[in-house]
Amino acid sequence: MKRAISAFMIVCLSFIAVFGSMFVTNGGTAYAAETKIALTASMVVNESGLGDATLLVDEQTLAGDPANGSGGAPTTNWQAGWNASLYPAYAYVDLGQNYNLTSIYLRDTHDIANITISAGSPGNWTALFTDPLSGWMTWNAHPVNVTTRYVRVALSAANTNMTELVLYGTPATGDATAPSAISDLAATSSTSNSVALTWTAPGDDGNAGTATSYDVRYSPNTITSANWASATPVGGEPAPAVAGTSQSMTVTGLSSGTTYYFAMTASDEASNVSALSNVASRATAAAPASGKIVLTTSMVVNESGLGDATLLVDEQALAGDPAGGTGGAPTTNWQAGWNESLYPAYAYIDLGQNYELSAVYLRDTHGIANITVSSGSPGSWNALFTDPLTGWMTWNAHPVSVTTRYVRVALSASNVNMTEIVLYGTATGTGGGGDTTAPSAISNLAAPSSSSNSVTLTWTSPGDDGNVGTAASYDIRYSLSNITAGNWASATQVSGEPAPAASGTSQTMTVPGLSPSTTYFFAIKASDEASNVSAISNVVSKATTAAPSGTKIALTASMILNESTSGDATRLVDEQSLSGDPKAGAGGSPVNGWDPGSNSIYFPASAVIDLGADYNLTDVYLYDGAGGGAFYVSGGTPFSWTPLFTDNLSQQNKWSGHSVNITTRYVQVTFPGCCRQMHEIVLYGTIQGTPETPPSPNPPSLPTMDQLIGINAFIDDPKDKMLAAGFVREYHNWFWDEGDAWDFTNHTTVYPGYPNNANKFNPSYAGGGGWNFDAYYQTLKAAGQTVSPAIQGSVDWLSNGFGNKPISTGESALAPSSYAEHADHMFQFAARYGSTAVADNKLKLAAGQPRSTGLNTLKYFENWNEQDAWWSGRASYFNPYEYAAMASADYDGHQGAMGNTFGVKNADPNAKLVMGGLAKPDLEYIRALKFWADWNRGGSVPFDVINVHIYSNDSVNGSAETVGISPEASSFKEKLQQFVDYRNRYMPDKEMWITEFGFDTHPASVQRAPAIGATSQFEVQAQWLVRSYLAAAAAGVDKAAMYMLRDVDPNSTTKYDNSGLISSQNTGGVPKISWYYVYTLKNRLTGMKYSGEQASGNANVKIYKFKSATGGNGGYVIWSPTSNNTTVNNYQLSLAGSPSSATLVTMANGDTDGVPSALTISGGKVTVNVSERPIFVLVDNIE
Repeated sequence: MKRAISAFMIVCLSFIAVFGSMFVTNGGTAYAAETKIALTASMVVNESGLGDATLLVDEQTLAGDPANGSGGAPTTNWQAGWNASLYPAYAYVDLGQNYNLTSIYLRDTHDIANITISAGSPGNWTALFTDPLSGWMTWNAHPVNVTTRYVRVALSAANTNMTELVLYGTPATGDATAPSAISDLAATSSTSNSVALTWTAPGDDGNAGTATSYDVRYSPNTITSANWASATPVGGEPAPAVAGTSQSMTVTGLSSGTTYYFAMTASDEASNVSALSNVASRATAAAPASGKIVLTTSMVVNESGLGDATLLVDEQALAGDPAGGTGGAPTTNWQAGWNESLYPAYAYIDLGQNYELSAVYLRDTHGIANITVSSGSPGSWNALFTDPLTGWMTWNAHPVSVTTRYVRVALSASNVNMTEIVLYGTATGTGGGGDTTAPSAISNLAAPSSSSNSVTLTWTSPGDDGNVGTAASYDIRYSLSNITAGNWASATQVSGEPAPAASGTSQTMTVPGLSPSTTYFFAIKASDEASNVSAISNVVSKATTAAPSGTKIALTASMILNESTSGDATRLVDEQSLSGDPKAGAGGSPVNGWDPGSNSIYFPASAVIDLGADYNLTDVYLYDGAGGGAFYVSGGTPFSWTPLFTDNLSQQNKWSGHSVNITTRYVQVTFPGCCRQMHEIVLYGTIQGTPETPPSPNPPSLPTMDQLIGINAFIDDPKDKMLAAGFVREYHNWFWDEGDAWDFTNHTTVYPGYPNNANKFNPSYAGGGGWNFDAYYQTLKAAGQTVSPAIQGSVDWLSNGFGNKPISTGESALAPSSYAEHADHMFQFAARYGSTAVADNKLKLAAGQPRSTGLNTLKYFENWNEQDAWWSGRASYFNPYEYAAMASADYDGHQGAMGNTFGVKNADPNAKLVMGGLAKPDLEYIRALKFWADWNRGGSVPFDVINVHIYSNDSVNGSAETVGISPEASSFKEKLQQFVDYRNRYMPDKEMWITEFGFDTHPASVQRAPAIGATSQFEVQAQWLVRSYLAAAAAGVDKAAMYMLRDVDPNSTTKYDNSGLISSQNTGGVPKISWYYVYTLKNRLTGMKYSGEQASGNANVKIYKFKSATGGNGGYVIWSPTSNNTTVNNYQLSLAGSPSSATLVTMANGDTDGVPSALTISGGKVTVNVSERPIFVLVDNIE
C-alpha cells in the first residue's frame, strides 16, 4: 500500500505540538512586549512562481507570539522545488501600508541553509539580515528598525527549512496616500519586437505632486491584480513626471506577431503603491522577411551520441510559426538519459550554409533546467543565450543577430524538456560568401608512435578549396571502434588541434589523455572559413603502450556503484581531466563533489569504484573541498574491505596525497556522516589483469497482453471487478496470517511467535476471522488470473512498527540469519500455495486449520513493499544490502545455510520470489543488489523479479509534484527501459515488473489526471492508464499493475486516495471510465504480444503493433501522444502483412469490449480518426 505517516512520526509531531512553546529564541534572549502584525496568505506575492509561498504565513495562529515567550511550533514551509537551479527563490509580503518594523522572528526547524530578509519595494530591496538557520526547532529573533510596506524573503537552497515568518511593529504615521491609479495607459504603435506605450503621470498623493517610480509589466494574457506578480517586469521605465504630464516608453524584446497585455503601477517615496492601471493590449507586427528556416533531422549531429537528438527538429510542421503567432504544440524531446552524469549533452544543427539568424524559438513544455544555444562551428562555439525553461507549454522567443552555419544545443540536465527548436533568418549564400568548395579529404593520416596515454598523428594538410589555399580548422576524433561517417558524431572530439598550414604541408599532433594498453581509432576532417567541411579522412588505429608504474588510472562514471543510492556518486570522478596530475604537482581545481544529502538514513554513505581489472595501486589523491570530517578509503575484497587510510578533510581546496600498496580491482570510499566536501579522487597504479567486456543484451520472450495488464487489490475487493486485469498484485499483511495484531507498542496480543508459529489461512486471523485465502486464490486462478501476494510489513510479536525491518532487537540487519522469522513465513506461504507438497511435519498451522500443502494456486511471492521507504526513518528503511540479506533468507534460506525450512525455494523449487517494489525507481539500488549477490551468493541473485513503482507527474527529482502528466510527457517508457536494458544484460533470467503507477481523479490531488478542456479527469485517467500499459509493453516489461482497483476515498485530496478503477467500498465500488477502458484493452489484446512500433509519419500519431502468440492475426493500437485534445482525422493507417479484414474498436464508457465497426481496406491501408484516446484496429493477418 502507499505511504502513511508512521507511528513514530505521529509521536514526534505530537511532541512538537505539545512542547513547542518550550523552545526559546536563539541565545535565550528576551525582548520587551511587542505588537504582532496580522499576516494573511493574501498578502504574499510569489515572485519566483514556484511552490506555495503562502506557507510562509499560513500558521500565524499556531505560531503564537514568539517575541513575548509564547511561540508555537508551525510545521509547513515554503519550498520552490528540489532542483538547485530553482534557487535563490523570492517572495514578498505586502503589508498594505507602511509599518515601523521592530522585530522579525523566523521559525527554524531543521537543515542548515541561508534565508535573507529584505525591506523596500518590488525592484528596490535592501537586505535586513541573513539567517543561516543553524538551530533546531527554535524561534530566531532579529531586531530591526525600518519603515516599510514590503518584506521580502529569499531562500538560498532547497533545504531552507523555515516554517513561519512573524513580524512585529506598528503602523507608520505620515504619508499613507498612494499615487492614483493610471487610467489612460495606451499602446499606440508596434514593430515586430516592440510596443510603444503612453500614459498620464499621476501624483505622489493621489493626483498631486510627483510619484517616485513606475512598475510596467506585460504578459501574453490579460493582467489582473491576481496574476500581476507573474507578469514580466519591463525594466528601464522613465522617472515619473509632475502629475498630469504625458509620458511614454517603448517596450522592446518582444516576439513578432504576438498580442501583449500591458499594465503599470506607480509608487511614492513612502512605498505606497497605486492600484493597478487599466490594461492596454497590442499585437506586434509580423516577423520581417527573414522567415522560418527549414530544418530536417538530417541536419542534426549528436555530439554526445546519447538519445535521439533529431527530436530537436522532428516536428517542424507541427511547430508552426511561433514568431508569427501560430506556433503549434510539438511533444517529443531529446533526452540523453536519466543518469545526471551524462550531462551536459551536446548536439548541433548544420544548416548547410551561412544564415543571418534573427530569432530562435524554443518550445518550453515542463521541467525546469537550463538549455544553452550557441553559434560558431564545431570546436569553436559562442553562447547566444541560456533559457531556464521556467514556462509551461509556451514558445520562448530569443532575438539574436549572428551569421552562422551551425547552431549548437546544450542540455544541462535530464529534466530539460524542450520539444522543438525553430530558427528564423536569411540565407547569405551557400556555404557563406559564395564559397561552395570544401577542403579535400585527408588521405594519409598516420599514427607513427604512442605512449601509455597518448598517440602521435601525422598528415598532409589539404587546402581551402580542394587542395588549393589553406583550410581554416581541423576536427580530430577518436573511438574504441572503427570510425565511419555514420558514427562520426559519437566519436570523441580532440581539443587543441593545430591550425591548418598551407596545402601540402606535413603536420602533426599528439592526442593525450588516453588509457594504457588500449587500441584507438582516429580520423580527421578539415573546414574552411565558409564552414564547408571535408569528407572524413582515412582511419588509422594505434594501441597505447602498457602503463608504467604508478601512472594515473583513467576513471569514468560507469565505474561507480553508489551503494547508498543517494546523490550522484559519479561526481567523484567526473572531472578527471580538470584534476590534472596532482602527484606530479600539476593538479587542477575540480569543483563538483558527491553530496549524499542530509538524511541520516543514507549514512554511512559509500560508493565503489570498479576498475574493471586488478591494479597495483600506489597512490590515492583527494581534492579536499570546504567541508571537514572523516573520509574513509578502502580496497581489496568487497564486503571484507581492507582500510587504506582516513582523511579528515581538514584542508580547503587542496590536493591531499596518500601512498598505498595494494593489488585490487575495487576501491570503496565512505562518508560516515553528512556535510563533507571531497570534490574528486585520482588513483595511480599499474594494471595487472585484463578488463572485462560488458555483456551484450539478451532479451527474453515478451508476455501476452492479458498477462501483462495488472491491478493492485485486496481480498475483499469485488472479484467481478478484478476481471479487468489478468494479473493481480494482492496486498497481504503478514500479521493477517500470524495473530492479526496491529498494536506494535504494547504487544498485548497472545501469539506463540517463532519458532512455534500457528499460521491461519483458511480462515485467517484477519477479516473478523472469516477471510479464506485458499478459496480466494483458487477463485482467481480459475478465472485465468495470475496472483502475486505482496506480503508486507512486520508482526506485532517481533517489531515495534508495522513498517520496521522484521528482525529482533540486537540483530544485524545485514545478516540473512537475522530474518529467520520472515523467511520461515515465506516458506510456509509457498509450502501451502506453491506447486510442490512438503512433509506435514514442516507445516506450522494453528489448530483447526486444513493441513494443506502444494495447492498449486500461486507461483509468485513478493516479500515486502517499498523497502526503500526513505520517509519512514532508519528502522523501516532497508539499504540495498539489508534488503539483499532478507531476500537471500526469503529466497532459499541463504543458499541453505539457515536450514531447509526457510525461503520459498525450499518449499517449492518452482516458486518465484518477487523483490519488493521500489518506491524510488533507482537503478543503483538494483545494481547494488547484484553486487551483493556476486560477493555473498556466488553471483546467484536472490529474487526472480525486478520490481519498481513509477508515477507520472511533474515532480522535480521525484518530489514536489503538483499534477499528474501523461506517460509520454513523463518518459514513462524510457524510465522502464533503463531497467529492462540492465536486466537484459546482467540478469536475463529475471522478469521485470512495474507494480504501481496511476492517477487520481480528485481535481485537487497532486497526482491527479487533470481535466483537459471539455475532457473530464475521469476520461483523462482512463486514457493515460491505457497509454501507460502500452508504454510498459513497449519497454519490454513482463507485468504492469496499476494502483489500484478501488478508491480509498473519492472525496479526499490526499495523493493516491482516488486512483482506483472503481469507487470506494462505501460508495459501492462503481466502475469509472478507466475500468471499462482497461478491461477493453485486456479483452481485445488477449493472447497477443507487443511486436514493435510502426512509423506513423505524423508526430501526433503513435502506432504500436501486437501479434497473436499462436496465429497470424493481430492488431494496431493508435493514439495521439499529446495532452491537449489533439485529433488527426482521416489518418491513413498502413497495414503490414496481407490482411483481408480489419475491425475498428473504440473504447467506450459502459462497455468492456469496446464498440466494433468494420473498416474498408484500400491499397493496404484503412482510414481512421485518431485522438488521445487509443483505438484498436484488429486484422486477420499482420507481420
